[in-house]
Amino acid sequence: MKWFSVIPGLLFFLIITVRLNAQTNTYILNGSSAQNTCNCYTLTGEQQNQSGSVWNANKIDLKNSFDFIFNVFLGCNDIGADGIAFILQPLSTSMGASGEGMGFEGVIPSIGIALDTYQNPNRNDPAFDHISIQANGNINHGSDLAGPVAISATSNNVEDCQWHTLRITWDPASLEIEAYFDGVKRLEVIVDLVNTIFKDGSMVYWGFSGATGGAFNLQQFCTALNPHFTTGYPSNEVCPGQTIQFKDSSESFAPVTDYYWDFGNGATSTLKTPPSQVYHSPGQYPVMLALTAMDGCRDTVTGVLKVGALPTAFFSVTDTCFMKEPKLILAPEGNSFSYSWKLDGNNISNSHTPAIGALPVGVHSLELTVNSLYGCGSPSVFSGDFSIKALPVISIEANDGCTGEEIPITGLSDQNIVAWNWQLNGQGISSTRMFDIRFPAKGNYLLQLSAIDEQGCIAEMAEKNIFINEVNANAGEDMTVLKNTAFQLNGTGGTNYLWTPSTGLSDPMSGSTAALLQQDITYTLQVTSNEGCTDTDDIYIKVIDKSEIYIPTAFTPNNDGLNDLLRPTYIGITQVEFFAVYNRWGKMVFSTREQGKGWDGSIDGKQAATDSYVWIVKGTDILGNIIEKKGSVVLIR
Repeated sequence: MKWFSVIPGLLFFLIITVRLNAQTNTYILNGSSAQNTCNCYTLTGEQQNQSGSVWNANKIDLKNSFDFIFNVFLGCNDIGADGIAFILQPLSTSMGASGEGMGFEGVIPSIGIALDTYQNPNRNDPAFDHISIQANGNINHGSDLAGPVAISATSNNVEDCQWHTLRITWDPASLEIEAYFDGVKRLEVIVDLVNTIFKDGSMVYWGFSGATGGAFNLQQFCTALNPHFTTGYPSNEVCPGQTIQFKDSSESFAPVTDYYWDFGNGATSTLKTPPSQVYHSPGQYPVMLALTAMDGCRDTVTGVLKVGALPTAFFSVTDTCFMKEPKLILAPEGNSFSYSWKLDGNNISNSHTPAIGALPVGVHSLELTVNSLYGCGSPSVFSGDFSIKALPVISIEANDGCTGEEIPITGLSDQNIVAWNWQLNGQGISSTRMFDIRFPAKGNYLLQLSAIDEQGCIAEMAEKNIFINEVNANAGEDMTVLKNTAFQLNGTGGTNYLWTPSTGLSDPMSGSTAALLQQDITYTLQVTSNEGCTDTDDIYIKVIDKSEIYIPTAFTPNNDGLNDLLRPTYIGITQVEFFAVYNRWGKMVFSTREQGKGWDGSIDGKQAATDSYVWIVKGTDILGNIIEKKGSVVLIR
């Protein structure tokens, strides 16, 4: 069976056995030849030094014309050998010489058309696979009746694993013999075969011979049985309701005796020219033509008749939001249609599914034109409008604040928002438009807001950084000062300051302020940040009449934050000459000249033992008086 795409003017020749029922005595086989199928034969296999020939057992009369069509297979090996020859000779059905003689050399009288696929320089062979017409078994080039020329009009190599057609014609009126290869004439010569070659004899055998030598190839031929049909339509593409007249264009070596058509629509025929057919439904219909030749050989060819549909354009398109592509619902795609899309009057695509992409906000028009590739019906046009909706615009209203306070948070938009989604530093916190939040620690926080409006459009995310502050008022340590002697207050912890009461202060609204007192007082320091965060701290000021140095009688350096240092308290002292501590043996274990420094109870980096120690201190007060004191202290652990 042959499976072909049935295209007018093209022939295909792949031969597959359907049934082997020819008379075996129609052809005489010699040497390595063998019958493969009903009408196909092998002359040589893929072996060295083989010769084979196949002869028709019945002579033909050269007073009559003939037009023989064969299929030939010349092997797959480009450097294989040696070739085959079509021969006319009147004497026997035996073989000629092997090897480069191709079974034709030495056959006298004879006329041969040689398909030579191996270059033998001693024969004057050209380098390409060549064809020639020669007489009386003389295969040396130089005495050819025609040729040599390339066997194929399109390639110098025909050992290509493909089947090819070889056509031989003879016209006794014009005395012209012609050779065609794959439908192209390659050689022709005018020669009086009857009187010149065969000496008044017109009855001859015809056949093929082939041979191999040191190189080899699989070499075969078939008497042609090449089913083929045409429809008269390019690529067999039609429209519903058109009348189709199938025409047999087969080639056959033997006369065709039986035809069988199957049109794929339920109808069949046994006529060479079958009744015309009409296909009403689109689709692809397998059409088969089966032939039976007079020699009993059969073969089939199957083609596909493509019936196109009438074009129908349809789609639906949905509105969508800005930055999103509209959703298209399309009619099913057909392989017999072409598509043309326009967006807002501009061509955008010729595919079934166009890419629309992101469009500006507003109303847009989409148009589809569908045409039949088979020319069926008129173009179908469909159009529709859709809208690109604007995204909602949102913003955040939130102010900087203080730890521990509730901060109001509000989402703002001019659109009708149906869903809010808040995040704080990437974590979801609320789904309402307004809410209050309390921040536990000082720092910068990122608020993010997304929203969906009533049209389903999602707003671009809004962001706002807010700063949460925290203040810690520090008025300083309680102190003892001289009466009517200026001293300094140094408060910290905020941006704005207020000391109350303002008694004795040079600037009660400054963190650092000078003070002059006659009596004891407690000041309260209030600190405020730019965000309005506040805190307070108190400091007690003891006022004395004269300068003094106070040193405790005991201390506990156990790192509990209470009395860990032995440190003098200097009242009215402007300069410390020295402060020194001695153990009971008179060895100095600590000394300093800095106010605020004290002994931590260690000697050379090691903890001193619980014991009594002697201290001496000397300083100068604001009036220039020298104050010197000594005493003892107990170190308690």
